[in-house]
Amino acid sequence: MPEDNCTARETSFPRVEAPERAAAATSPEGRVWRNHGQDGLDFRTVKTNALFWVNLLANGTVDGRTKHAGLPVDSSVKR
Repeated sequence: MPEDNCTARETSFPRVEAPERAAAATSPEGRVWRNHGQDGLDFRTVKTNALFWVNLLANGTVDGRTKHAGLPVDSSVKR
């Protein structure tokens, strides 16, 4: 859990693409996600919020798009 004063707290999903409609709906500053270069999306931490995803497809197989990683913080510590 990141402390309140740390910056650049993000979880990266390199295999997820933003729907075009969502990308056009808000400015980059207003989103809780950003494009990660050419590959995937990064979701920033928002105090008191949670990020939820389903790891399995309807047929019970693993959804490879849910591969993710916690990115390093710029300052403070991540517990």
